[in-house]
Parts: sequence; structure tokens; C-alpha cells
Amino acid sequence: AKAFFLLAEKGIDGKGYCLASGKEQALSEYIEVIRRCFSEFCSPEIRIGEKPYAENQCMYLGADIRNLKADTGFIPATSFENGIRKTILWYRKNQENGFYV
Repeated sequence: AKAFFLLAEKGIDGKGYCLASGKEQALSEYIEVIRRCFSEFCSPEIRIGEKPYAENQCMYLGADIRNLKADTGFIPATSFENGIRKTILWYRKNQENGFYV
């Protein structure tokens, strides 16, 4: 939310910004973090590498937040793992209250 606020306040109109943690990891590492966060509630099975890569598969894609930092002063304050944990807990709490996304 802070990044969106800063973009509204200081972002350059028409310029594209990536919103991310600023820490790049392999997709498999992000998936492992998500699996670990869910393991408190269930046992998700991860099967990375079972399906072969497609021809001309993009093997690297990262979100560069240098423009976001430079133009707005945004500094990420929540790690990916902590953000996933908070999202899971929020969803579980609100699902129990009858709120469904």
C-alpha cells in the first residue's frame, strides 16, 4: 500500500514501475517459500521439474525496482515470506467470517 501511495504522490505520469521486494530469487525458491508458509495448514506437494521446459522458454525474469526507489523513495519493508504469511492468515481469518475472494 505504501508503494501505491508514494506512486500516486511522486510517481511520474505514464512511467511504468515494478513493484517487488527488491530481492531476486529463482521461481523455485519463491514456490518453496509459499509451500513452507502453507505447510502450517496443509501439505502441498511441489513437483518442480516434472514437465520439460518449452522451446524458447524464458529462463530469467526479474522485477527491477530501481525506478520505483529513485522516483518515490520507496524502500521495501516486508519480506516476500512475511507477506505471504500475512496474506494466508488474513484470508483464513476472513474466510471463516464468510468473506470469499
